[in-house]
Amino acid sequence: MAYQVLARQWRPRCFEQMVGQENILKSLVHALDQNRLHHAYLFTGSRGVGKTSLARIMAKCLNCEVGISSKPCGQCQTCLEIDQGRCIDLIEIDAASKTKVEDTREILDNVQYAPSKSRFKIYLIDEVHMLSLHSFNALLKTLEEPPSHIKFLLATTEPKKLPITVLSRCLQFALKNIEPTIISQHLAFILKQENMSFEPEALSLISRAAQGSMRDALSLLDQAISYGEGLVKKDLTESMLGLVDNHLIFNLIKSIAEQNPENTQKYLKEITQSATDLFLTSQLLSELFFEIAQIQIFPLSPEGRFQAGPIRELAKLISPEWVQLFYQISLKAQEDIPLAPSTQIGFEMLILRLYAFSLSSSPAQTPAPAISPAISPAISPAISPAISPAISPAISPAISPAISPAISPAPALAPIISSPHALNNPQDWSDLLASLNIQGMAKQLASHCAFKNFDGKILTLSISPQQSNFMSPNLIMRVEQAVSEKLAHRIQLTILKNLNSENNFEDIKPTPHQINIEQKASLQKKAESDLEQDPVALFIQENFGAKLNPQSFKPKI
Repeated sequence: MAYQVLARQWRPRCFEQMVGQENILKSLVHALDQNRLHHAYLFTGSRGVGKTSLARIMAKCLNCEVGISSKPCGQCQTCLEIDQGRCIDLIEIDAASKTKVEDTREILDNVQYAPSKSRFKIYLIDEVHMLSLHSFNALLKTLEEPPSHIKFLLATTEPKKLPITVLSRCLQFALKNIEPTIISQHLAFILKQENMSFEPEALSLISRAAQGSMRDALSLLDQAISYGEGLVKKDLTESMLGLVDNHLIFNLIKSIAEQNPENTQKYLKEITQSATDLFLTSQLLSELFFEIAQIQIFPLSPEGRFQAGPIRELAKLISPEWVQLFYQISLKAQEDIPLAPSTQIGFEMLILRLYAFSLSSSPAQTPAPAISPAISPAISPAISPAISPAISPAISPAISPAISPAISPAPALAPIISSPHALNNPQDWSDLLASLNIQGMAKQLASHCAFKNFDGKILTLSISPQQSNFMSPNLIMRVEQAVSEKLAHRIQLTILKNLNSENNFEDIKPTPHQINIEQKASLQKKAESDLEQDPVALFIQENFGAKLNPQSFKPKI
């Protein structure tokens, strides 16, 4: 007899054999046992989680000759025919190859006829999202009100591609990805039944590589059995999957944390020689940093891909701030590696970047560099040598996109005038205007007026002819009311045009608008000067060839 792959040989044939979908199974079992049946079921989920298998079990439950129940006998002719894929009343349709509306209409023409010998005629449509829009339209009426002898079982990996009109007519069940521990336990059960020896660590590697798909896990297990000539061993499975020994990864990160360039180069060379997929290794680094961060915050976290002992050792050696930085660098590298001249160069640059950001001493103990007072308080003074998440990405293209472009070097503008009557110069008028409760055109008018005189009762302002179009009795009255409210007594506002008999224009004093522009320019210049002298910025420029981009940050006013 020809060999049958494990994924087909161990395909579940009843609800008890389904793995990892307990909530959905509970709903279906209750519905079948109480005979509360829907006419259309939609099973969604990623590849290999059991959508089609569940649909076939449902078909057996509905058409078993013993009766409708959640436990089909598996021995009657109908059950055997469904298991063997030759039941005439179970019509399986691959929507990927039957996308045309003509195919759908041909199917629907036969809906009116009763089943040949079973209780129901069941249409199992796999990858239903591949049907064309016209096919869905042709299916809608039948899907909503099918004959009593018809049941629809739909399966798809892309439920978002289904029209809402189809979704509303189906009872939907979303199958979740299966946990690696559950997959590993099931693989161990199968190997015991097959009388094959295995190492649990190898099954753990396979279950994680399957990414929640039981079918993928069984396919990888088949491959591992062939690769190991009947033995499923950890080292052989690592080699088959192109993975690197975890001890090499641990030693590499430890050498970086301890600032040991000789060991770093040694372990990096071993990894690049043994790994068949360095991109996968970069993802492994991200997962390592995640588990380190997790155990630093939650000491009782369950063991993940890596052993708890080495993880705890690294968690003590590397500070939480550094772990966060390393995690961001490894994620960013996964975007850069496809753009590198080769995958090896991209991966080695990731390691060099981790080492370079370690600066010159242990990450857990390095004191923070002196941060210029011009940099915003958003940059924590307690950061290790790690680059603050608030520093502009214009500093270095290598820094994570999470780094904000907003650098705030500025102290705020001077407070409003201390005494309501201390209104003696353009700066006092500018400060007072900043505190007034006016907006819109009234504020525009006031900001383009220069201070002339204030005697405690009459405030005299001047405006250039170019801006005099702002003047209107209503706007002047609004400004006058706002100033009166701020000064707590009634004042009279007079606005004059800057005309003079000698040269048509008198010497124009600065307006609040002009003062604000000058202050912004001064603060921007100071921010640029301070950042050019900042030790963190200087380090990045010297080591990465980065250049400051003044347009990428601006002071807060």
